[in-house]
Amino acid sequence: MAGSSDIKITLPKISDKESWIAARFQLRNWMRLHGCLAFVDTPVDVKLEQTEEYANQNSRIFGVIAAQCEGSALTIALAATEGDGRSLFHTFDRT
Repeated sequence: MAGSSDIKITLPKISDKESWIAARFQLRNWMRLHGCLAFVDTPVDVKLEQTEEYANQNSRIFGVIAAQCEGSALTIALAATEGDGRSLFHTFDRT
């Protein structure tokens, strides 16, 4: 039987507000499978931010989201702080 790490999620491209709505659900599923969901759902903790694990997870989230961007969403991703996936996720939620 395949474990959760064997599950492959095909993430949709993000190009505008409508595509973000669909992609958001899939990204949250990806983050849940990879143990990253807490990084976008919990308030920022300064002590947690200073850990290498937090930095690695945050950077990983950034890479996954940015890789799905095209068009105007890519412009937003390129303007974001490199490696700050949590902030990029929330930027798309607010945009």
